Amino acid sequence: MTNATEFRAPVEEVSGAESFEVFNNIVRRELGLSGNDFLTRYDAGFYDVDPDSVPGLSAVLTALPFAR
Repeated sequence: MTNATEFRAPVEEVSGAESFEVFNNIVRRELGLSGNDFLTRYDAGFYDVDPDSVPGLSAVLTALPFAR
């Protein structure tokens, strides 16, 4: 006898704009920047540091796939 329970989480697709809005909100909350400003700085290498050295940067980097 097995006690395993099968669970399937619902999946909701979101548009690119909705996805970027999530990212933008995280960046604003964590770093006080817009998502676009963060991406400009990130692409220029401004955040090429240990993510733990900048408060909030780890959370933003985790959310980066929502922006691109």
